[in-house]
Amino acid sequence: MVRKKAFAALLMLAWGFSGAGFPAAAGEGGEAELSLSGAIAIALRDHPAIAAARAGAEAAEEGLTRERAGFFPRLDAEGSFRRTTHPPEVFASKLNQERFAAADFDIDRLNRPSAISDFGGSLRASWTLYDGGRTRHAWKEAGLGRRAADFALERTRQAVIAEVTAAYAGWLLAREQVAVVEAALAAAHAHARLAENRHAAGISVKSDLLRARVRAADLEQQRLDAASRIETARAALAAAMGLRREMPALPADSLPELAAVWLRRRAEPLEDWLVRARTHRADLEEMALLEEMARERVERSRAGHLPRLDLVGDVAVHSENFEGSGEHYAFGALVQLPLFSGFAVSASVGEAHARLRQVQAERRRIEDRVLLEVRRAHNAAESAARRIGVAAAAVSEAEEALRITAERYAAGLVTMVDLLSAEAALQDARRLLFQARHDLVLGRVELERASGVLGAAEIEGERGAKPSGAEVR
Repeated sequence: MVRKKAFAALLMLAWGFSGAGFPAAAGEGGEAELSLSGAIAIALRDHPAIAAARAGAEAAEEGLTRERAGFFPRLDAEGSFRRTTHPPEVFASKLNQERFAAADFDIDRLNRPSAISDFGGSLRASWTLYDGGRTRHAWKEAGLGRRAADFALERTRQAVIAEVTAAYAGWLLAREQVAVVEAALAAAHAHARLAENRHAAGISVKSDLLRARVRAADLEQQRLDAASRIETARAALAAAMGLRREMPALPADSLPELAAVWLRRRAEPLEDWLVRARTHRADLEEMALLEEMARERVERSRAGHLPRLDLVGDVAVHSENFEGSGEHYAFGALVQLPLFSGFAVSASVGEAHARLRQVQAERRRIEDRVLLEVRRAHNAAESAARRIGVAAAAVSEAEEALRITAERYAAGLVTMVDLLSAEAALQDARRLLFQARHDLVLGRVELERASGVLGAAEIEGERGAKPSGAEVR
C-alpha cells in the first residue's frame, strides 16, 4: 500500500505544477526579461505604424500652415538680364532705363538698333481680398484634417498596444503549453517505467508497456512542436513591437498573473461599453471630422462660381551698366469673374458632393462595425472569464482522477488504457485552462480597444507596481 501511494505521489510530482499555473521563468545567468508594460513602451517608441501616424500628423500641421498663408499678401523678388537687337525690346529697354533721347526717333536707329543690355530687378506684391471663400474653406478643411490626424495617431497607438498585448499573451501561452507537454511527458515516462517493471514481473501484458511508450513518443513530438511555437511567438512579438534587433528570451510576467488582472475588474454591462465606444472611439471621431472636411470641400468648390479680387503692385529697376538706372512702380486691382470654364467648376462641385456622400456612407459603416466589435469582444471576454472557473474546477477533478487511477493501476485494478486516459484528460484540462486565461486577456484588451479607452497607462495601472524587467537596448 505504501508503494502504491509513493507511486501516485511520484506521478503527481512528475506533472510539477498546480492549478494556479506555472511560475514565470527566472532570468538565469543574468538573462534579460521583458514585461508587458516594457514591450508596449518599446512598441510605442519604435513601431513603424506609430512613426507613420506621427509623420501624418506633422504633414497635416504643415498643410494647415500652407492654407493659412492664403490670408496674407505675397511678395516676390525677380531679377533678369537680357541683351537684344530686337527693335521693340531695345525701344522699351531704353525707356525703362530712362535713357531714351530724341536721336532714338531716327528711323534707321529704330529699324536697326545697336545691341543693348538690360539688367532688371523688380519687387512684386499681391494680396487676395476676396475669392468667394475658397481660402477660408481650404483653411478650415486643413484644420479639420489636423485634428483628424491626431485621432488617427490615437487609433494607431491603441491598435499597437492591442497587437503587442495579444502577441505577448501568445508568447506566454506558447511557453505554458510547452510546460504542460513536458509535465505530461515526464508522467508518460513514469508510466512506461512502471509498465516495464510490471511486465518484467509477469503481472501485466506487454501491450501496456507498448502503449506507454507510444504515448511518450507522441508527447515528445508534441514537445518539439510546442517548442518551435515559442520561437514563432517570440518573432511575432518582436514584429508587433517594431523590433529589428534581438529581444529578451524570457518574459517577466506570467499568463495567470495577466488573467488575474482582468478578473479583478468589475464586470460592466454591454451597454456601458457601447456608450464608451460612441464617445471615445477614435475611428468615429476621425470620421466625423472627415465628414466636416467633405462639407468644407463642397463649399470651396462652389466658390469657383464667384468673382475674385486681388490687389497687385510692383516696383522695378532697369540699368544697362549699373552707372545709371530707371525706376518705376505700378499698383492696382485685378478682378476675375468666371464666365465659362468648360463645366469644370460644376464638375468639381458634383465631385465634392459625391465625396461627401461617400464619407457619410463610410461613417455609417464604421459605426456599425465599431458596435459589432464591442459586442464581439464583450461576449468573448465574458465567455473566457466563465471558462476559467469551469477549467480550474476541471483541472482539480482531473488531478484527483489521475491520483486515484494511478493508485488503482499500481494495485492492478485498472488497465494502462485507463491510466493513460486519465493522464491525457489532465493534460487537456490544463491546456484549456491556460487557453481560457489567454482568451480572457485578449478579450478584455480587445474590448477596451473596441471601446476606444485602451492605453498603456491603464494596463500598467491595473497590473500594479512591479519591476518591468531589463529594457531592450
